Amino acid sequence: MVPLSVFPPFDPDGVTPVTDPTPTRDKPNPSALGEFLARLKDPGSTPAVPLSDDESWPQMIARTTVPGRLCAVDQETYDYFLDVLPPRWMGRGFAFAEGGDDIRLYWKAGGQCFCRQLSAEETDEFYRLIGSTRYL
Repeated sequence: MVPLSVFPPFDPDGVTPVTDPTPTRDKPNPSALGEFLARLKDPGSTPAVPLSDDESWPQMIARTTVPGRLCAVDQETYDYFLDVLPPRWMGRGFAFAEGGDDIRLYWKAGGQCFCRQLSAEETDEFYRLIGSTRYL
């Protein structure tokens, strides 16, 4: 069977310009992505929210899903989100999202694991910089 993608779009009268309905994507911009990620990971004057020894799963999810908040997470949580779904991006860390949800960025620094929930605007910028879209 021949895949449909090898056939040109159908033009019944032979003169109508046919446009590709696929949305255009920016080309990946690694240097701008690096600067963007550095800003997202910088705690500035606010340190990362620490994890608690007796934190339940629902408490951890509530703590780590606030946009803009840097949070410490344990290795088990880091590994869970790395393994549960294919990452949207991998580099010095990884990006996690379910469906069209906003990205949660995970990384390691200084022997610790961290995450940061991105806002909708940050998620859109992230996808632009990696040359992708929110909806795969």
